[in-house]
Amino acid sequence: MRWSAAAHAEMVAGFPSGRLFLDSVEQAMAVSLVKDHAVRHRPVQIYRGGLGSARLRRIKELVHVKMEDDLSLDEMAQSVGLSTAHFGRMFRKSTGETPHQFVLRQKIERAKAMLRAPDARILDVAVACGFKTQQHFAQVFRDVCRVSPTEYRQDFLDSEVLGDSETDSEDTAVLPAIS
Repeated sequence: MRWSAAAHAEMVAGFPSGRLFLDSVEQAMAVSLVKDHAVRHRPVQIYRGGLGSARLRRIKELVHVKMEDDLSLDEMAQSVGLSTAHFGRMFRKSTGETPHQFVLRQKIERAKAMLRAPDARILDVAVACGFKTQQHFAQVFRDVCRVSPTEYRQDFLDSEVLGDSETDSEDTAVLPAIS
């Protein structure tokens, strides 16, 4: 079963992805077990819609406030008054991604903003964005952005220098000569 392999790999690595990843794996395992082995006495309930805008806003605020912490699926669900199972379904229906994917994306967006500062240390950015190790941060960043955090910063700084020098040369080209 692929979910148990993911949970085992996470355990062997020292749980670098945090509580939310494990919650998501546990949820998927439970759904798979129930789907494959449970006897259904009533029809499956079909959910429409998703989370309302107020609930989505509350989740986004919670993620931003607790980004450095080990946020759990249960904590996210409780913040909007839903069970974890119902929250997971509704969140995915609303956003097109799992809560874990959403939180990772938010962490990477914050990291990208922090990496634009030339003096920011990669380790400090990783910790501020809720990653337990610099290696895990670099791996996730590379998976999402297709470059390492260091390469991202260098590309950004290079584009800033090119943009500034182009602006400077344009400015000097249009300035009238002073006699």
